[in-house]
Amino acid sequence: MIAMMQHQARLAGLNDSAWLAAARRMAVVAPADQPPTQRISTGFDSAADLPYFAGFRMLSYTGDRAVADLALQTAAGALSSVRVTEKWEGSDWKTELPANGETISPLPDFDNFQPWSGVPR
Repeated sequence: MIAMMQHQARLAGLNDSAWLAAARRMAVVAPADQPPTQRISTGFDSAADLPYFAGFRMLSYTGDRAVADLALQTAAGALSSVRVTEKWEGSDWKTELPANGETISPLPDFDNFQPWSGVPR
């Protein structure tokens, strides 16, 4: 779970000139799981404040792939979620970015999510 959040936050917070080099170290592009050749949206790329990771919902896990929905919360309290896939490659987890980018979905509440304690709500 920590790798999922870390990869998403690091990629979202990078400027265009640093993004590609960082993404080649920590991401692959689905469905071929190849290194990125251009910037792909994490769904919440922003020059403004990035949202808090407010919780998660694990969807599936095997020894080489994990899929979860991450709950995001803005400073104003609005909730959304992003589906994240991590793939074990070599000796580390890499985030698997869909070729067309991640999609953020509105989240009405934390039903079926495990909230992180201490996150502003």
